[in-house]
Amino acid sequence: VDIYVRSLFINIFMSYYIHAEQPHIFIHIPKTAGSSILQVIKQNYDYEIISNNETKYTNYHSSLEHASNFVCPYNSAFYIFTVVRNPWGRVSSWFHFRKEIVRKGLKAINAGKHTKKVEDYELILKEYNIMNDDFNKWIELYYNSKWDHTWFSLNNTQTAWLQSTKFTVDNVIKFEDINTGIKDVPMFQNKKLPVYNVSPVKYDYTNMYNSASQNLISKIYQEDIDTFKYTFK
Repeated sequence: VDIYVRSLFINIFMSYYIHAEQPHIFIHIPKTAGSSILQVIKQNYDYEIISNNETKYTNYHSSLEHASNFVCPYNSAFYIFTVVRNPWGRVSSWFHFRKEIVRKGLKAINAGKHTKKVEDYELILKEYNIMNDDFNKWIELYYNSKWDHTWFSLNNTQTAWLQSTKFTVDNVIKFEDINTGIKDVPMFQNKKLPVYNVSPVKYDYTNMYNSASQNLISKIYQEDIDTFKYTFK
């Protein structure tokens, strides 16, 4: 059953079908500043979660292929857009975001509370200890581990999110140029992109990597690097 979602209940981790004058589809690739975009959606439009059947719980981050199946009943000309990010920067952002989720989950369990974020305490505690000890070791051990209750991992490239047998993306915006690039999206004309959900951690991702982890990310994301013209620095 497709659930029509009003703005009060927006979930920042979803991809969306937006009921603008021209229907839009936003493919939300994880850790690419989607929260700011979704706040504009929340404040200005009716929308629907693009659902999928990949996960046990509420479905997260549907791909373009998921979207193509979702919108089959509609007979419209869609404007499809997404945001991509420097792979090394994206992985470091994923790490910090994941670490905070794990920390809060472990804290809740230690306080006697239940959280679906931590279903195997010992397994998550082991990951958290590795995170505290060595970012590069964490990448080596966990790059292919699925995010909790989702279908994807760091091993899924951004280009893979945008593959479809039916649709192509109209606008691929770079995270690094988002404030300029977003102005070309029709539903964002005359609307300001807010700063939202900014990580409290200030860091230079280039200082986090050793040569092995830098090369591993280069190997995993070679298609992204070639397609979107990214370099480590």
